[in-house]
Amino acid sequence: MKMLVSILLLAASPAFAAGPSDFYLDSASGRDIAAGSPAADITPVPAAPAGVKQNKNTVSRGIDIQGSGPFSAKTREALTLLEGSTTFTKVIRYIEVIEEADHSGMAAFLPKPTYQVGSRTWTQPVAWYAGTIAHDGYHSLLYHEYEASAGKAPPAEAWTGARAERDCLSFQQEVLTEIKAVQYVNYVQGLMADPTYQNIPYSQRNW
Repeated sequence: MKMLVSILLLAASPAFAAGPSDFYLDSASGRDIAAGSPAADITPVPAAPAGVKQNKNTVSRGIDIQGSGPFSAKTREALTLLEGSTTFTKVIRYIEVIEEADHSGMAAFLPKPTYQVGSRTWTQPVAWYAGTIAHDGYHSLLYHEYEASAGKAPPAEAWTGARAERDCLSFQQEVLTEIKAVQYVNYVQGLMADPTYQNIPYSQRNW
C-alpha cells in the first residue's frame, strides 16, 4: 500500500514566544505543548482541504505551489530563503509539488513527489517552514535513491522510521544553519535522540 511520511513540521524553537498558532507535539507523550513540532507516519494521501482554491500555475524554483493566496506567498518566501542553502540543492529535484492540505507529510511515491503542508506548519515563522521543506525533501530523496538503485519502490524502513528521521533531522539542521536560522538548531538536535513523532497517525496530527 502506498504510504505517506511526514516530518518535523510545525514548530518553533522552545525559546520562541508561544502564541495561538505556536504548537509542537511532545515527542515522548504526544501531548500538545506551546511552540512547534515534528511529525511522521505512513498513510494514504488525503485530499486538499475543502474550499481551498488551487493556484496550479504558481511555480517557484521549478516547484509547483498549489494552495490559497497566503499559502502560496508564504511558500514562495520560504523557497526564496532556501536559496541561501547549498545543502538544500541536494533535495530540490525530489520535491515537485508543495500543496496546502489538512495535515503535513511527504508523498514521495506520487508521479510528482508532493509535500503536503497543514496550516499549523506553514503559518509558523518562514525560517521554520523552510526547514520543514528541507526535512521532507530528504525523505523524498531517501525514497527515490533506493528506488533508483534497487529498481523497485523502497520498504517503509528505507525512508521512514526512526533512522530515517534522524537523517532528515540532521539534514534539516544543516539547512537551518546555512539560512542563519540557528534559533531552531538545538530544538532539532534534541529530537534526534529518540524520534517518535513519526508514529502518530496522519489523521491525528495537529500540524
